Amino acid sequence: VFIYYFVPINLFAVLGTFISALFVGILLYALGLGGASYAMSLAECLAFGSLISATDPVSSTHTTGTTLM
Repeated sequence: VFIYYFVPINLFAVLGTFISALFVGILLYALGLGGASYAMSLAECLAFGSLISATDPVSSTHTTGTTLM
């Protein structure tokens, strides 16, 4: 059963993390340009977004103690 769902699970995980990293990074960059946040370069904002996006699903799963598999 796991092998059957391996491709869709990984596809959603990679695309979801990528989209989340872009969203967080660009939002943080826009907030910095607008003066609502500390101004950082786009590369720094995207690095922060990728760090937060990669750890959020892991910490959320650990906090709730549930998995869907």
